[in-house]
Amino acid sequence: MSTNWFLGVFQAFGRQRELLEQAAFVYEQFGQLHRRLRKEIVTGNAGAGLVLVEMNALGEVIGCRIDPELLKPEDREFLEGLVIEAVNAAYRQAAEAQKQVMQEMVRQMDLSKFRPFLENLFEMSPAAPSDDRPTPGPPKIVLY
Repeated sequence: MSTNWFLGVFQAFGRQRELLEQAAFVYEQFGQLHRRLRKEIVTGNAGAGLVLVEMNALGEVIGCRIDPELLKPEDREFLEGLVIEAVNAAYRQAAEAQKQVMQEMVRQMDLSKFRPFLENLFEMSPAAPSDDRPTPGPPKIVLY
């Protein structure tokens, strides 16, 4: 067996370790994102505030307030329409809050950590080769 084979194996393990480290980093970032979205609360209202629906930025309805004047049997259909309208209004606000939180987190992330991983993953080279020959990829590992 040649030492190149062993070198290839160790390089492959190194790339796997880098991949696992990057995956752990991304997992932690998504955990933080999920926690922030759960805490971000928006309110949708309908009927000039007669129905209020509170929702977090994950789209989970966490509260509903209905003006007692609307709790009459003859106003049932009207109330149902207002609840739907308020939920939809809250959902639109939740989607906007989610977008803003995600944009803020992406701006704060140090994405330079991913560059080496992505370059290895897609076998990208920093500079184009000077001739038309393909750039050699990572060593191939053949197990017998």
